[in-house]
Amino acid sequence: MDVNHWLDNLFKKSLEKGEPLVVCKICRSKKYISKEQLTLGGPLWNSFLNNTKKLVVENKSEKSFSGMQLGSYNSEQSNGFYLSNIEDFDPDWFRFLADHMVNRLKSEDYVLKKRFQEFSEHDNNQVCWEKTYLKPAIKFHNEKHCQGFGNIQLELKFINDEIKLFKLQANYYSGFNYYAPKAYSDLLAALFETRS
Repeated sequence: MDVNHWLDNLFKKSLEKGEPLVVCKICRSKKYISKEQLTLGGPLWNSFLNNTKKLVVENKSEKSFSGMQLGSYNSEQSNGFYLSNIEDFDPDWFRFLADHMVNRLKSEDYVLKKRFQEFSEHDNNQVCWEKTYLKPAIKFHNEKHCQGFGNIQLELKFINDEIKLFKLQANYYSGFNYYAPKAYSDLLAALFETRS
């Protein structure tokens, strides 16, 4: 059996189906961690975080962020936002933002369930999705499940290592055995809080 031929056919079939070619756990390099440590807490980071918060929470864009666009969605089962037109930013800043939000959620008693990257090819471009899933710690009160802010999903989309999309989604359960989720506005306040 020709292994190279078999792999070529496997990748070709994955492309035809729109499946990722590679899925792997997200592992941050020492260089990335060092860059993140130097960036977080500095004046540029605080400005980035505050301006992004204004855009997401208050739907107000500062002049230096005028290119960034916000999309929002809400329903009975889901709330969220996405940021697009962000190609002019260093892609790591949105990774830092995702890491910041993961840490903030952990401080709110959330558990990291999955964190991985999916790589695929589209129109001769390398496409990468970084996906993170968190759930509230399991808690019951009067035989009902407390769902916190709901299940949280963070996604970043890169094309040829250029950031294209940052997305956050909170999904909720309904039913007699679940308490209503905490307010979405409280989730946003918690996510953009600057204390660690």
